[in-house]
Order: sequence, then C-alpha cells, then structure tokens
Amino acid sequence: MYLLRGKPCLATCNLLPYSPYSLRFKLTVLIAYFERKMPVAALCAHFGIAISTLYSWKHRLLEHKELLLGVLKGIEKSALGFLRSLYTSTHFSDQLENFFMIFGFSFLQNRPGAPATKSNPP
Repeated sequence: MYLLRGKPCLATCNLLPYSPYSLRFKLTVLIAYFERKMPVAALCAHFGIAISTLYSWKHRLLEHKELLLGVLKGIEKSALGFLRSLYTSTHFSDQLENFFMIFGFSFLQNRPGAPATKSNPP
C-alpha cells in the first residue's frame, strides 16, 4: 500500500466512468510520480500499471490542471502542489462536480471525441 504523508492511502473511492481505475488511485500514482521517490519503471511496477498509462495520466493532469486553475494560475502552482491540494481538499467532490458542469467531462478522463493522447516521457 502506498503511503501519503505517512498514512496509508485508500485509493478506492471516486470512480471514473468507463475507467478500471478510481480517481483516488490515479491521484495516488501521480503524487508518487511527482514526488520522484523511485524510478518510473519501479513506480509503475509497484502500482501495476504500464509506463504509457502513467504518462497518459500525467498529460491529462497537466491539461486539466490548466482548465481548472486557468493558464496563469496553473503556471504558478506545481503539479505536485496542485495534486496534494486536490487530494486533501475537504470539498473534493464539489470541485469534481464543478469541473464536470463547466467542461462536460470528468477530471482525468479523456474528453468526448478527443483524439487519444500521445504520452511522451518528460
């Protein structure tokens, strides 16, 4: 089990439609990635995902972060800082609902009709 700030992370809630992974699971993996505590291959093996899946989530995160915060605010806040604030927010569900209402798709989901993202390593 992955630890977030020394506490076990239960990445099983906030299901995403049409996805085998919960939003909490994706956020947990992305936080671990941006913390850079282990090589990407080891991180992906630890969570049982493909490296290409991780980079796809990273790409979608950065794209959706800018939508949620706005381009200028997105530049000011690191991806890790954004993930941590989202993950620990007491209004997490409200933020996700607002994102869906504004943009018409779920956070960290592919946009309807959008081409598949090409994931390139950093």
